[in-house]
Amino acid sequence: MNETPALEIVSFRAVPSSAPPGGVVELSWHTRLAESCTLEPGNIAVPIVGQHVIQVKETVTYTLVALGASSQASASVAITVSDRERQPPHSGIEAAPEETVFDYAVSPGTVYVTRDPSNPSVAKLDIGVSNNTGGDAVCDSISFAVRIGAAGSDLTQDAAISTSVSQPDKWSIAPIIGAPGQFRAAPVSPNTGLKARESISFRLDDIDVNQEPGSTRLRVVELVDKPLEYSKTINKIRADLDIKYFQPNPLSIEPGRSSTLSWKTEAAAGCTLSWGPAGCKGVPVTGETDVHPQETTIYTLTARGGLGPPISKQTAVVVGKVDVSLTAKPLTVDPGGSSELIWKVRYSNPGTCRLDPGDIEIEPEGQDLVTLQESTTYSVSARGGTSFDRKQVTISVVPPKPKILKFHGSVAVKGSQLRLTLAWIADGADEVTITHHPSPLKPIGELVISPSKGDTLHGAYTLKARTGQDAVTSTVSIMWAAAKSTAVGKVLFEFVRQGCAILPDGSRLFCVNIDHPYNVSVLDPETLAHVPDPPFKVDSAPIMIAASPDSKCVYVSQLIWGFAFISKLSAYDSRDFRPVPGSAESKTHEMKGFAVTPDGEQVWVSSIGKFPPGDDKTVRVYDTSDMRLVRSVTVGGRELMGIAFTPRGTTPARAFVAIFRDSALAVIDTETFEQETIPLLGGRPASVAVTPDGKQLYVGSLTQIWVFDVETLEQLGSITAGGGSGLAPSPDGRLIFATQGSSLHVIDTATRTLVGTCDIGKDSSLGLAVSPDGFRVFVLCTTPYPEQAGTLWMFLPDATGGTG
Repeated sequence: MNETPALEIVSFRAVPSSAPPGGVVELSWHTRLAESCTLEPGNIAVPIVGQHVIQVKETVTYTLVALGASSQASASVAITVSDRERQPPHSGIEAAPEETVFDYAVSPGTVYVTRDPSNPSVAKLDIGVSNNTGGDAVCDSISFAVRIGAAGSDLTQDAAISTSVSQPDKWSIAPIIGAPGQFRAAPVSPNTGLKARESISFRLDDIDVNQEPGSTRLRVVELVDKPLEYSKTINKIRADLDIKYFQPNPLSIEPGRSSTLSWKTEAAAGCTLSWGPAGCKGVPVTGETDVHPQETTIYTLTARGGLGPPISKQTAVVVGKVDVSLTAKPLTVDPGGSSELIWKVRYSNPGTCRLDPGDIEIEPEGQDLVTLQESTTYSVSARGGTSFDRKQVTISVVPPKPKILKFHGSVAVKGSQLRLTLAWIADGADEVTITHHPSPLKPIGELVISPSKGDTLHGAYTLKARTGQDAVTSTVSIMWAAAKSTAVGKVLFEFVRQGCAILPDGSRLFCVNIDHPYNVSVLDPETLAHVPDPPFKVDSAPIMIAASPDSKCVYVSQLIWGFAFISKLSAYDSRDFRPVPGSAESKTHEMKGFAVTPDGEQVWVSSIGKFPPGDDKTVRVYDTSDMRLVRSVTVGGRELMGIAFTPRGTTPARAFVAIFRDSALAVIDTETFEQETIPLLGGRPASVAVTPDGKQLYVGSLTQIWVFDVETLEQLGSITAGGGSGLAPSPDGRLIFATQGSSLHVIDTATRTLVGTCDIGKDSSLGLAVSPDGFRVFVLCTTPYPEQAGTLWMFLPDATGGTG
């Protein structure tokens, strides 16, 4: 039965063991199986193996306490503090009233016993000489003899001992030839010895203390008239057997190459190296050897010696298996296209690398450019030792996909007719189609789309080019985009026009004339050509015009000249322009707001006039069936202008009225006629517009445009880059068109930002209308004074997007 090792303090010593008051002493110790150590007195925590320097003032005993997992041990050492005894005078040193002191220190205090003669345990000896006399000490030399062991034998390997001195310019030290273990120190000229209170130190390094087991006494003899001997104990312990390292270089090799194994052991008496099923040989305890494995091999180093059983450590030398890598660039080519094969083979036997198809012998590393008409799989194979590897890559031959090199659109007017021209080039396409066009088209072509030919102009056109299962697309959008939207049509009138309107079905455009003769100009919205028959005449000066939602009727407000400006409202058939019976007259001064409700049942009119009193605060509501005045609504402000309604079906149904004089907006429930007033800051409102989805409300003044949420009446923002004396939404609600002075502004309702401005020149805008398809915007203007003729501008969007 094996005994469990016990906790042990191997050594605990003080160097020197005696010292004068204030002297310095080094404590050193070595323990086995200890977990912690403390020094007393002072309860000083110290390592389990180490040294500690102290300064002593009086005689003291130090105790080392070692603690283990379940036991403890202690050892003590006494340090005597006293004046040093006087030594007899040394040979060659004149007598002096005070002493010359020699001191000796040996380190380390503990060494391991090794079994390897080439790596013995060694110690060093420090010799200090101090002149404590009152005067200079003159001497020729000082000699020492160093002996090992209890028997006091001389050193047998003193030639290996190296010497040094702290002041080589004043003293030297060297072995005495023919006297093993003896050394002589002498002053260097012109130095003659030690001056008063001067010290010199010598060192002997690499003293072999490995010859004897157990403790060794290193004895120093001062060779004077009467030799004086001092003994220093060195504790010797047997080292634990250990393999410091065992490693290959390199770790991985190719077949047939070599690797170097190197190792170092501690306290080993002998080592063996073994591998494979039967490989084994003796090796030095420290060394290296070359190995030549043909396959990956594990090597084991076994060390014997020390107190315990042999120990082993393993390492492996990896012999690389054959490894093939193969790539192709590109992996997909057109018919007749080329690709580059790139390969690299490692750890292969000569002549075993093959390329398929064709079983072609190739070098281990290379590339080849191949041309293909069909998809092909290539492979590279090789052998290395007993291993085999193959890699393959497939290069696909694919017909080219179609490419749209060009797809452009342009909007223009030719002979006053709107035309969209689409042009394209589709490379490698078997079939080309364009949305909204029923027939397949050629890969290269041009398509003209015009409402005059019965076509419908759409907001976007997508071209699709197809080859087999592969298809690519490109889209051209018809959009109002900043500077790209320009005037393409212009009509001159003899007299000033103030208002314009387009029928919801897009068939007629109307422009009114405030001067005599009293008539309304009728135009074809597509060509801007006048429609002379039948003539549209009214009996007084027309101011504004609006169309019914069903396009059957138009409503004209007329100004009657006389004692006061009196306006009347009349209804006319939109086809033959005959008056509808029941036109109503109202004593109001200059109607300025004029709108038909979404259901077509009412016309709401506002005024800026002050006769009769309070008229500029009143909104009049007429029944379109008989043109009777059915209600007058007084709002909280003066000089009422633009009117707009929420779309049909919106709850609650509301009317919005711009209050010019008092800078406010009136909100009226068209069912209950309850109302509220919203003050506006920064300008006087003149126009109002609601988006077709009924979500946003735009209010325009001469300087800015406010944006509100229709449901909550919360202000969403404002647009200050240009005002809006006239407002009209696009049919799809994406845009708001605003006229101000000599400009047409385009606003994006999604971002509520200005995205474009179209110049009207020097003319001033008076009326605004948008075609039902959203692709024409009409602005009625007056030319500058003194001409003051009427001008109608037609603006078109531009085609954007596409390819090329």
